[in-house]
Amino acid sequence: MEALFTPTKQKADNVKLLNGQDIYPAPLDYTKEDSVALPVERGSLSTGTLPTYKFKNSLNLNETDFKDLNNALGSNDQNLILTITKKLYDDQANLLIRARFTREYYAIQALLNGKLTIGNLVADYGYESYQSAKATKPWTDAASNPYDDVQSVKDTAAQKSGTALNRALMNSATMYTLMHNEALHNTIFTGSVSPQGNILTQPMVVQWFSAVLGMSVVVYDKGWNNNGKFEKFIPDGKIIFLPGSANAPVGQMNFVETPEENLSGTAGMGSVALFDTGVSLLTKASDDPVTVKTIVDEKFVPTITVAKQVFILDVLASK
Repeated sequence: MEALFTPTKQKADNVKLLNGQDIYPAPLDYTKEDSVALPVERGSLSTGTLPTYKFKNSLNLNETDFKDLNNALGSNDQNLILTITKKLYDDQANLLIRARFTREYYAIQALLNGKLTIGNLVADYGYESYQSAKATKPWTDAASNPYDDVQSVKDTAAQKSGTALNRALMNSATMYTLMHNEALHNTIFTGSVSPQGNILTQPMVVQWFSAVLGMSVVVYDKGWNNNGKFEKFIPDGKIIFLPGSANAPVGQMNFVETPEENLSGTAGMGSVALFDTGVSLLTKASDDPVTVKTIVDEKFVPTITVAKQVFILDVLASK
């Protein structure tokens, strides 16, 4: 999913936002000889700025931790050594994973909602109301028709922005709903001797999307533990439709230099390394008591270069 947002970096704290809308292609006007050319409407372009968001965490290795590490190394228990060194106390890797996880979460929320609100900072990507749709009937309803609902979204995208939607992102619960949708089941198994006894599988649904709707499907289940409840990045029943194919980017991940990067090399600053274009990792030791602090800092905002071409369908709601 990270491939959808190309990383870039700048010094300024705000990121420029460009939102354009092309005019849907139309034939030239018929005229006669010696007539004046008729003017046509030009596409629109709006500009603005997006705030960048700062995220930072740290982990400490103290004297008790060093004792545990030494005891593990002295035990010659390779499983224990591996667990201690690569899992429990690999502070750099653990924090960098959290940093990457953070960016991916907010990138998906930007695509899903057309807006990010963190604290009192709002990044608005300018989605239009027609970019969010509801199913005619919930796909759990026997009378629902997924084909009609998806085709309606594709038609809206084509008519409003001249966009061909080629990719669909959903979680496994939404895929499960599709696999148990009566209309889709009967459509795929039309002509079978006993269609009621056939089981619709995920590969069949994916193949149907490709063959009938011309779309590739990505089932994406990443999520996080939000106060004891597992919360998926893409909620149940929501589908994100995108233009393009495979991992073609739909935006940029815009990083701003962190204070650690700016002060790298300064006396007493500690060791600073850069990862993933704009993530700084600071390691600094203190001697009384002996402690090694590892800090990961990043400041970023995702931008969506195809903001007018992203469409959302809620398949568990109804019009």
